[in-house]
Amino acid sequence: MYLSAKGVRFADKNVANREDRDELIEKHGRMATPTLVIGDRVFLGFRQNRAEIEAIIEGVDGGDNAR
Repeated sequence: MYLSAKGVRFADKNVANREDRDELIEKHGRMATPTLVIGDRVFLGFRQNRAEIEAIIEGVDGGDNAR
C-alpha cells in the first residue's frame, strides 16, 4: 500500500509461493519479509529502514522504479 500510495511501481512477490520464496532465498541468502530491493540496495524490513527508503523514493524522478 505504501509504495502504491507514493506512485512507485513495484513487483510484488508472495513468499507463500514456493518459486517466489526460493528466489528470495537464492538472491538474498535468507527469507525476511518485507524485503525491498531498490536499485542495488536491499532492505530487510520496512519500519527500521523507512527514512532511507523514503529518501530514495523522493529522489526518484519518474524513471523506471519497478523492482
